[in-house]
Amino acid sequence: MKDISNKRKIYTTDNGIIIVDSKIKTQILNILEHESKESEIVKITGKSKSTISVHLNNLMDQGIIDYKPHPIDRRSKLFFIKAKYIGEIYNRGLLIETPTKPKNILNPLTFYKTKDELLKSTFLKKGLTLDPIFEEVGTSMGKKLYNQLEIGTEDEFFKRIQELYKDLDLGSLKITKTEERIIVKNNNCKECVKVLEIPISTCAFNKGLLKGLMEQYYNYHIIIDEVECRSKNDDACTFLIEKE
Repeated sequence: MKDISNKRKIYTTDNGIIIVDSKIKTQILNILEHESKESEIVKITGKSKSTISVHLNNLMDQGIIDYKPHPIDRRSKLFFIKAKYIGEIYNRGLLIETPTKPKNILNPLTFYKTKDELLKSTFLKKGLTLDPIFEEVGTSMGKKLYNQLEIGTEDEFFKRIQELYKDLDLGSLKITKTEERIIVKNNNCKECVKVLEIPISTCAFNKGLLKGLMEQYYNYHIIIDEVECRSKNDDACTFLIEKE
């Protein structure tokens, strides 16, 4: 059976969809999640400058990365990712826990919920994860939902989100606010698909949904990170939300 640890990144560029299947290129792209100089990439990868230069030029030719002058050291270039990251492909399909079949899918809510579960499960079984796309869809949905909610104070906003999740059968939320961040726990997330071989989160749509709702209410960009997921045998799906 093929090793499941290796995976390829998928990007959309002006040249179309590009799948990066080189380990060193993948390592470079992981480094370039933060703008970096070529010398920093050489140091982190342990590869020669000539090897890194070849890969950087190839990634630029593909339209995945670009560079700009360093703001302090004008002799150096700062490389960054300009393509849009949309997912990953594993070497083979992932083994998942079979979702529970609903007794009745004739009502619209259950029908579309079952369709979404089957869609995500099918992608995973083919070894394909498209979390950035699911998150983007969730963010757009969150913003559309917000415009239909009657919201006043922050406490009323939190309560309305909890009611929304219950009404739409998305789970049961507990929302806590501290000085640094907002913590959202979903104790009965209905999006989770348990992957049996590797610990990965599968709640990208919910992550986006919360992002869209929160950004509309607070009127600024936020960073949201899922630190626990029931897909990984955690007790709840936990999201940390902070101002960007």
